[in-house]
Amino acid sequence: MKIYRALTLTLTTLAATVLSACGGPEEHELLTYGMGTSVIIKVYADDFPAADKDALIKELRYQEAVFKKNDPADSTINYLLRDALRYQKATKGAFSPYLGALIDLWGFDSEDAAVSRKPPSDDQIRQALTQQKLNLYALAKGYTVDTLARKLERMGYKNYIVNAGGDLIAKGKKGNQPWRVDVRHPRFVHRTVGQLKVDGKLAVATSGDYQNYFVYENEWYHHLLDGRTGKPARKYQAVTVIADSVMEADAMATAIFVSNGVIDLTDKRDPAFMVTTQDYHQTMTPAFQKRFISNCPPNDPCVSRDDYAKYAEERDAKMNGTNDKK
Repeated sequence: MKIYRALTLTLTTLAATVLSACGGPEEHELLTYGMGTSVIIKVYADDFPAADKDALIKELRYQEAVFKKNDPADSTINYLLRDALRYQKATKGAFSPYLGALIDLWGFDSEDAAVSRKPPSDDQIRQALTQQKLNLYALAKGYTVDTLARKLERMGYKNYIVNAGGDLIAKGKKGNQPWRVDVRHPRFVHRTVGQLKVDGKLAVATSGDYQNYFVYENEWYHHLLDGRTGKPARKYQAVTVIADSVMEADAMATAIFVSNGVIDLTDKRDPAFMVTTQDYHQTMTPAFQKRFISNCPPNDPCVSRDDYAKYAEERDAKMNGTNDKK
C-alpha cells in the first residue's frame, strides 16, 4: 500500500518580460512549507527583501499554531466556525467542522500517514461520527493564503501570487503579461485542462480525490469524507471554485465535493465552479466559464481512451506497490 499526495493547481507564468540593462522590476520567489503542503509566494517587484520573506514565514507559522491549538475562543477559529456551519446546513451535514475524530480515525492528517493501514470498520466510523471534535482544515489553508496576501498588500506589493498546495490567490501582472494559472488534470499530473484568467485578481481552490489518499486491497480511499456516511465521497474527481476569497473557494469546493453536488447555494450570487466526475465529464457554471480557457475541444475531457488505459496501468501498478513515486 502506498500514500500519494499531489498539488491541485499547477502555477506557471507567461513568457518573462525582457529587462533593460538598467534593471527594473522582476519576479522574486519564496518557497517554504506550511499547512501540510508547499507554499510558493511570487512577487513582481524591484526587490523582495529577506526581512519581508521572514515576516511572511512568521505569519505562516503563527496561523499554523492557531489551527493546531484549535481554540473555539480564538477570534480566527470562531470566525471560520461560523462560516463552516453555514456549509454544514447547506449540505445537510455532508460538510461538517466536527469531523476531527473521523479524520483522525482515517489517518489523513497524521504525520505518519505513509504507514501501512487498512480502512476503519463501519463500527469504528459510527463511533467517530458520534464525537464532536473540531477540525477546520477545509477552510484553514484558504484563510491562511488570504492572510498572507493581505500582508503582502500592507508591505506594498501589488503584483503577486500566493499558492499553498493549489489554494491560490493571484493579483496584478508579471510586467506587461498577466499571471497565468493552469488547472491540472485530475488524473495526469503533468497535463492541464485549461487556464484561468486573473483579470486583476483571482482567488481559487480545488478539492480533488488525488490530493491525499491511500490504496488498500486495490481500493482507493481519499481524504474528502462525507459527514453523513463517514466515508470518502465518490461522485467527483475534482471540484474547482473561484470566489471572492480563497477561504470561501476552499470551503465551497470541499462542500460541493463531499455532498456530491447536493448543496444549497441560493445565498451565492452567480457561483463560479467546475466539477469533474469519475467518468471525466466536466460541467461548469457560466461564471466559471467566463474565466476559463479550455485546452480541450468541446465535449472532450482532455483524455483519449489510450491515455486513460495508460493511466489505469499506472494506477494499478501503484495499487500493487510496484511504483514508489509519491
